[in-house]
Amino acid sequence: MKKIVLALFTIALFACKDDKKKAVEPNVLEEKKEVLTSVKFPAYPAWEKNGIDITESSDSYLGQEALTLSRSQEDTKSSYAYTGKIPVTPAEIYRVSVIAKKGTNSNLFGMRIAGIYPALVNAVFNLENGTVKGVQKTGDFDYENAKIEDLGEGWFKCIVSAKVAADTISIFLGPTKGVKQVNTWTFRTPDACDAHVIPMSLTLEKGFIE
Repeated sequence: MKKIVLALFTIALFACKDDKKKAVEPNVLEEKKEVLTSVKFPAYPAWEKNGIDITESSDSYLGQEALTLSRSQEDTKSSYAYTGKIPVTPAEIYRVSVIAKKGTNSNLFGMRIAGIYPALVNAVFNLENGTVKGVQKTGDFDYENAKIEDLGEGWFKCIVSAKVAADTISIFLGPTKGVKQVNTWTFRTPDACDAHVIPMSLTLEKGFIE
């Protein structure tokens, strides 16, 4: 009798373990998709700029103050804000994200991860309808990807990622208008354009799994 009871107890114990294993596995897989390693990143006002004005905005997102990035028709041939060089590990996937909102004069917003030219990936986002206008890579970057997430009240999280072929990268961002090709978003625009960004939201992460 004792042997029968012991056998039943053992079977029940292993069955319980199997049920727990089945219940846990999906959560573990989901967690792996979300585990990212943040990389040290120059925060504003350490950003540099070329042919663009950066001013304080009256807008905000969840209590975080916004900046307005603006450029005029007369601005230089290429206009953007950028971070300067950031050390990274070659052949790793990196993801850059920032929270942005369309400006008064335009609704397109560009982002770029740049290594040693011509290795880079560009993405252009529509901050009015929440779509990715396009993503394009040149040089030795791979697995380029871009997506946009609607955060409500006109704010969007713009994301671009790629497997980098460099030991340093720079992040470029800024408003744009009249874009015919994704990789020309920094070029002079036909009219003035602007966009709002949350500087504290600019994030660089390593090891992103799509």
